[in-house]
Formats: sequence, structure tokens, C-alpha cells
Amino acid sequence: MEREVQIEMGVTDGAKRVLGNGAGRSRGRDRGRGAALLALLLAAATLGVLGKALHNDRERWRYNNFQDYYNWCLHLRQGADIWRPAELASGQGARSGPVVSNYTPLFGLLFAPLTRLSPAAAHRLWLFIQLASLGVAAALMLFEAAPGLSASWLVIGVCLPFLFTPVLASLYTGDLPCFLLVLLVAAWRLDRRGSFAGAGAALAAAALLKLYPAAVGGYFLFRGRFRTLAWAALAGAVLFGASGPVYWFEFFRYQVSPLLGVVNLFVRSGTVTIYGHVWALARLVGDDPMPAWLTAARWTLAILLELGLIGLGAALTAGGARREDAIWEGLCLSLWTISALLVSPLAYTEEVALAAPALVFNFAAVTRLMGDAGPPLKFVPGFVKGLGLVLLGLAGFTTLYFWMPFSHAHAGFVSLLVLYGGVYLELGGFEGTAAMPA
Repeated sequence: MEREVQIEMGVTDGAKRVLGNGAGRSRGRDRGRGAALLALLLAAATLGVLGKALHNDRERWRYNNFQDYYNWCLHLRQGADIWRPAELASGQGARSGPVVSNYTPLFGLLFAPLTRLSPAAAHRLWLFIQLASLGVAAALMLFEAAPGLSASWLVIGVCLPFLFTPVLASLYTGDLPCFLLVLLVAAWRLDRRGSFAGAGAALAAAALLKLYPAAVGGYFLFRGRFRTLAWAALAGAVLFGASGPVYWFEFFRYQVSPLLGVVNLFVRSGTVTIYGHVWALARLVGDDPMPAWLTAARWTLAILLELGLIGLGAALTAGGARREDAIWEGLCLSLWTISALLVSPLAYTEEVALAAPALVFNFAAVTRLMGDAGPPLKFVPGFVKGLGLVLLGLAGFTTLYFWMPFSHAHAGFVSLLVLYGGVYLELGGFEGTAAMPA
């Protein structure tokens, strides 16, 4: 009798296990079908949004900013010194716009070959390069941070940054934040995989193309990646020499120095920098020209705020020195790309596309929390609060894109600060999570 009961219990337990496994597989199939449907819808939406944006911007090659650096680089390819006002002005003819190039000599060297094409064709190719750069950057981040993602979740993760409104704004202006982003992400991934020379070269190229990405070097410094920084210094010296030391001297003399004095002219049109907003604050209480004491106070306050911002990021980045998991380090990278924008003398709202890693690595973290890409993580209150702030910052940029009067409230700057705070809280909240292997 007892043996019969044991057999019946064994059969019952076995049936329960079979039914449980079947239910798990059923839920997995349902989730897989749901992810596939979501991926299909999001891909269609992304193609529609990008198609509309590219169609609307198809004539932007006629206007600033693209027309400016197309003409500058055309003159550079023809032998002119586009950073010396007298020489460039003599060859400008009736062209309107800034006389001196405000892009770096390395950018001139990179872009000059495109001037062999017509402006319209060069514009189309340039936008394709930016979009391809963003797609590659998103894929690299997801391959590193969530290597177990299914194809459907991978499509979703790659599509998300294309819907980040600063990316759409960068297509309108024709600027290069997406190209900078793929260089910085490549530096991060190569560094994690021990390719220090490649990582250093990518970091140096990003820094010399736009200057402010050099602040992302703080990530490598406080993570103790000194070999990458050494290679970056060497690669930077080579790129500096190859792009013309004389050009660099004139660039800093005629462009960078005067720029610091006129940042206030651009604050209301969408800058996201601490320096520019401190300048605007000082203008409220100062005269024109500004008294010397107020100028000194402006510089002091801006420097203190920027050092405080970097100090917060450095404390978290260095504090997790033994953590080598990809999502942790990816969020650290996000914190530094955001910081680079905030400490720049002049960065516009469309350049916030450089903060896209915050979106991608949060997506990777959420998939881990769901258990869809490796061992699931624990919900930590600090991380959840940070995620809420990240979503709030993204909502701010979305509102700004569709309702430009919102810019008068300095919405871009505030949204970027909120995004920084969200990633900062997330990094603090990760202290209590399960280990996330690379």
C-alpha cells in the first residue's frame, strides 16, 4: 500500500514538473511572440520617423551648419587656411556666415574628401554616416552589455536611440555627435577587451574632432585604465601632427578664445552647458561690459560646479574599481558622456545625442531585470528611482523637440541634469545587485 502511495506521489510530482516546464515554455513562447511583435512595430516606427526626418531635412545642405563646414573644408582642400581670418575672408566671395572655421583641423581633414561631391550628395552621405554610426554604437553596447539578447530584443534596443529626439535634431543641423558616439563606445568596448591601442586611438580621435569628448577620458582615468590613456596620448600626438600644428594654433587663437566671451549669445537657443548658464545668470545682475569682479565670479562659480559634477562621477567610477560587469561600466560611461556635454564651453541640445548610452544601457539593465538576457538582477530602490529620473529626462527632451517654446525654460539643460542624476542614482543602486559577468 505504501509503495502504491509513493508511486502515485512520484507520478503526481513528475506530472507537476512536466506541467510547470510546459507552462514556462508557453510563457517563454508568448513573451517571444510579444517581443517579436514589439520589435516589428518599433522598427516600422523608427523607419517612418527617420524617413520623415530625412525627407524634411533634404534641403538642409543649403543652410547652416552643413553649408558652413562644406565651404570651409572645400577651401581647405583647395589649399586655403580656414582658421586664419584674413586668408579665408579673401576667398569667400559673396558667401555669408562665419569667416573663421569653428571646427577642429582634424574635422577638416576628415570632412574634406566629401567636398569632391556636390553639396547635396555630400549631405546625404554625411547623414548616412551619422545614422550608421549610431546603429553600430547601439549594437556594440548591446553585444557587450547583454550578449544573451534574442534577435527581437536586439532590434528593439538598436531602434530606441534612433527615436531619441536629440538624434533627430542632429540630423537637422548635420552635426556629428553620432560619429563621436561610435568612437567613444568603440574605445569603451576595446578597452574592456584588452585592445588598449585601439581604445586609445578611438578616444583621441573623438577628443580632437570636437574637444569636449576629452572629458570622457575621466572614465578611463578613474577606472584605472592607464594603458588606454597612454595610447590615447600617443595617438593624439600623431593626429595633432597629421592635421597640422599651425592650424591648431590658429584654431585656438582665432576661434576658441573668442568663443568663451560670446557663449551668452547662444544660451537661449539651446545650449546645455554649465558655463553658458552661469554666464546667463551673471548677465542678469551685471552690466555690459561686465565688471571684472562679476567676470571672476562667473568663472569661479562655473569651475566649482563643473569640478563638483566631475567629482561625483569620479567617486562612483573609482568606488566600483573592482566591478568589471558590462552594465555597470556602461552606465559609468553614460555618466561621463553626459558630463562631457555639461562641462563643455558650448554644446547644443542636438549634441545630447552623445548621451544615448544612458538609454541603451538602461534598456540592457531592464532586460536583465526581466531575466531575458542572463541572470536576473534584484530590484534595488536606488536603481528604480534612478530609472524614473532617466525616463523623466528623456520625456523632457521629447517635449522640447515637439514644443520649442519650452526651450525658454532652459529645458534642455534641466533635462540633461535630470538624466545625469538618474544615472548617478542607478550606479549607486547597483551596489546591492547580483554580479553581472562581462
